[in-house]
Amino acid sequence: MGLLSLLFKPDEPTQVTTMLDLVMQTANLVSRPRDVDVLLDKIRVVSSQLKPGESLSPEQEKQLALVYLQLEQYLMTKEPLREFKQEELRQKIHDERLKAMLTELTAGSSNKA
Repeated sequence: MGLLSLLFKPDEPTQVTTMLDLVMQTANLVSRPRDVDVLLDKIRVVSSQLKPGESLSPEQEKQLALVYLQLEQYLMTKEPLREFKQEELRQKIHDERLKAMLTELTAGSSNKA
């Protein structure tokens, strides 16, 4: 096994363990970060408030979930380099609590429309 294969394991799936992980990974899919800079600022604010090892508060988690949904919408409707589907974007979420939160927020926003 070569050194590069030890350093880079592209086939290894990246699991999302927190809402911050999910939002950061999703933001990295955007080809033009300037288009979502306001959303990125919201991520920066929340992450700057966390101390090392500290968990997100329920309010911070909800704020990031709303940012995630906006990033998801951008990627599905406005991303210029690639088409994304919701199922594809959410496939790395293995935490049922995070899935449930996103489903609830999605349902709540579609009921308001």
